[in-house]
Amino acid sequence: SRDLPHIAEVFRSCPELVASRDLYVDDDATEDIRLYLRHRIDNEKLDYLSPHQEALIEKADTLFIWLHTVIESVKVTRTGRDRLVTSILKDTMPKNAEKKMEAMYSKVLQFTCGDDHESRTIVRTILGLLLATSDTAPLPISGLYAFLPPNQRSLLSLDEFTDLIMELKPVLKFTASCDGFPSELDEASNGYLVQAYHSSFLDFIKKPICSLADETCGSAANRNDCWTDSVVIARNMTIGCLEIMDKGTRSKENDNHLQARGL
Repeated sequence: SRDLPHIAEVFRSCPELVASRDLYVDDDATEDIRLYLRHRIDNEKLDYLSPHQEALIEKADTLFIWLHTVIESVKVTRTGRDRLVTSILKDTMPKNAEKKMEAMYSKVLQFTCGDDHESRTIVRTILGLLLATSDTAPLPISGLYAFLPPNQRSLLSLDEFTDLIMELKPVLKFTASCDGFPSELDEASNGYLVQAYHSSFLDFIKKPICSLADETCGSAANRNDCWTDSVVIARNMTIGCLEIMDKGTRSKENDNHLQARGL
């Protein structure tokens, strides 16, 4: 499992359940990674990754989620794909798996937001909503949009918001609700529920302080630019719920008014 303090603490309290195995020494998943990458390239027509195949395998260092995130990042990039892959391969990556994923997630969000302050603010709100709904029930794109604070919702339409969500696809997954949806719906449809693709991404956006020492993860003092205070998240969710309830009440009143007038 991930080497996190609370996980380690639980297992230390139950030594009879613990067996140690060094995956880096006892297992070598390199061939599995190679098969996985080859399968993605062949089945998704990602020929532009072929020249970088061995370098990506070496850089992944048996971490499947890192390779998945790289592939999805390159797929959503409209131009300069080769430049992006080269940039990722040139980066000095930490050996620690958790820090390695933090570096990758930081890069994805940097490519999504750039230096635009408004985009960063909206993306930070989206990540906070994903974090909040990870403990309850995921929302569709239209639901996430409804929970944006009014000052952020006024900056972009639902279609523009959907485009922004699609740029975050490397760290997200889209699933049908329990009722199911027609197979012809694509991921940009408002019918699909939006969730973090991997739990390590939720771990990353939960942390107010980034464990990386470089500036890609945030600003001064290693502050994680992707983090939102849980109090702010709760406030945004509460305001969103009240707005939705208010709109529903006003809509019902209007319907009754029209019916009373015979319209």
